[in-house]
Amino acid sequence: MKTSHHVTATASIKLLAIVTTVALAVVVVVSMRRLAAAQEAKQKAGSRAAAKAAEFKSLEKELEQRWKGEGLPSLSVGVVRGGELVYAKSFGLADRRSGRAATPDTLYRIGSITKVFTTTLLAALRDRGVVGLDDPVAKHLPPEMKLPSDPTGAPAITLRHLATHSSGLPRLPNNLVAKAGDPYGGYSVQLLYDGLAKTRLDSAPGTRESYSNLGAGLLGHALERAGGDSYESLIKKHIFEPLGMKHSTITLSPDHRKLFATGYREDATNREAVDWDLGCLAPAGAIASPITDMAKFLALQLQAGESDTAKAAGASRVPSAISASTLAEMHTPQKLADGSTMHVGLGWVVQPFEHGGSVIWHNGGMEGFHSYLGFSPKHKMGVIVLTNSGKDIDALGAWLLSEVVQPSGGKPSREADPALRNIAESLSKHFVANPSDSIAELFHEQFLVAVPVTQIKPLFADIFRQYGRCEGVEVVAGDKPRAGTIRFKFAKNKTVRGQIELDAGNPPKIVSLLMRP
Repeated sequence: MKTSHHVTATASIKLLAIVTTVALAVVVVVSMRRLAAAQEAKQKAGSRAAAKAAEFKSLEKELEQRWKGEGLPSLSVGVVRGGELVYAKSFGLADRRSGRAATPDTLYRIGSITKVFTTTLLAALRDRGVVGLDDPVAKHLPPEMKLPSDPTGAPAITLRHLATHSSGLPRLPNNLVAKAGDPYGGYSVQLLYDGLAKTRLDSAPGTRESYSNLGAGLLGHALERAGGDSYESLIKKHIFEPLGMKHSTITLSPDHRKLFATGYREDATNREAVDWDLGCLAPAGAIASPITDMAKFLALQLQAGESDTAKAAGASRVPSAISASTLAEMHTPQKLADGSTMHVGLGWVVQPFEHGGSVIWHNGGMEGFHSYLGFSPKHKMGVIVLTNSGKDIDALGAWLLSEVVQPSGGKPSREADPALRNIAESLSKHFVANPSDSIAELFHEQFLVAVPVTQIKPLFADIFRQYGRCEGVEVVAGDKPRAGTIRFKFAKNKTVRGQIELDAGNPPKIVSLLMRP
């Protein structure tokens, strides 16, 4: 029995040794496979990185030249394709005094691009049943508050009017008080209420598009009252957190300040700019965000029109902060009271794109910072451009979007019709304090029925007051004959872009014109 037990024990030891050896072999095989898979993944990632580097090599050289040529303290750009940030690059210094370099994680004030975050919040709260797009704004304000109204008995101002710059409110409040170089001076809610009570509408609500920082600020204030929380908290809850925009903010904490770029004035002194405190008008332009975060917001926009079912099933790589159908609604041009189509969606500017389809965009500008975000839904591509300079970068942003969609090394652009240039040059002469009635001769009679010369002249005069005389015109051919993009160039790198179309007459007349500073 002892021997038998001994044999059995010996067999067990051998069996254990065999099992252990097999197990070790399996571990080695698995480990080798994992190592090989990891090496293969690393090689593929390296190949993708190399391909991206090669794809954007010439573009990067051009961007570097433009950054240096403009004399910008720093320039940060991002290119998004589908749901992925495929290129991110920063040039220059986030802070000249310390020599801190700019990176794709550097925080910049994005100015008026904040407005499309505000309209996105509006749409998100609408989808949750908190507000309605056509709610009178008075519904979400104190009952004793007095709002301006139109003496002709036009409808009251709605949330949609505020989101589409068709409220009739002026560009700025009538009671701003500058403090220490800050034109907004921490504008308070009480000042907002007091100012609105004494405000006259520039036009009846819903009848004309007229850009208004006051309207955007009022929209955000109404949303925070309806949503039961501060504007910043609502933006974080409904947009920043779902998208993983972990660095984006309005209020700068000590950690944010370590990433925040110092803004610089655009004048000859190039001094450090004051970081504006917009107070309750923060929804019009106060967000600070880096390229890496803005890319996530841009990637969300490129989901517009996708199946909401597919998004819910996880088909999209971008976390959902809002439905694809609602995004498409936001990108769709809205209508005025007379049924005519505007050139804005819910906050977004919508224009024909020279490479087909539409370009949807917004810009931002304040002392010390400028920004541009634009994308092509048709091509599923978009760009973000940020700088800590007061210099306008709209032209650079528009060029970058056009370049990533259709590089200039490919098919050459079609020459613009000479008639387009002639009309554009004629228009440029009317950027004066008091445009002549002769400007009407450039427009088709049907255009003048919809937009009379009494509305055209103030537009040109207003641009003159902001930018001075036009110093040059650039014309790019569009998809259709006698249609294209015009860029009016002013001093200090200011640019006004427009989409124009002429009829087939002789002489040709303008049948469509959209201009946007």
